[in-house]
Amino acid sequence: MLRGPASALIVPVEAANDTRHRSARERGMPAHVTILYPFAPTRHLDAQARGRLAAAIGQVRAFDFSLRELRRFPTAVYLAPEPSAPFIALVEAVMREWPQYEPYGGAFETVVPHLTVAYGDTAPTEVRERVPIEARAEEVWLMTRMLSRWVRRRRFTLGAPR
Repeated sequence: MLRGPASALIVPVEAANDTRHRSARERGMPAHVTILYPFAPTRHLDAQARGRLAAAIGQVRAFDFSLRELRRFPTAVYLAPEPSAPFIALVEAVMREWPQYEPYGGAFETVVPHLTVAYGDTAPTEVRERVPIEARAEEVWLMTRMLSRWVRRRRFTLGAPR
């Protein structure tokens, strides 16, 4: 889908790091729910743009979520976060500022928040043994792919409860 350096906005889910099959692991990328991929090259994110991004992400309050249910896409197995609405709100908040960056390059009509655990037909046994996973979304990370490794470039804090 992409050529050259890529960037992504993700909500890291540390509690799920050990649940992924090797097919779903990428060097440097933690278990996560994707907010926006592909995203702007980091060289285009100057101080003003980073401020806009922080403000967009800050519109959504930090929230708790659960990963309980395994679901399938045609080529992947994933855990569905509940509730999913705050993840969609994050996607929409960022897209209001950067409408030129559609989720997955516009390949899909709807956004389905998910944490990929495997590519192929079967879920790793570790997933079935570890669910439910309870987590809290407090940050969105800007990740950049450099050669064959993902690197965290920035952290953006979700809004505080009012």
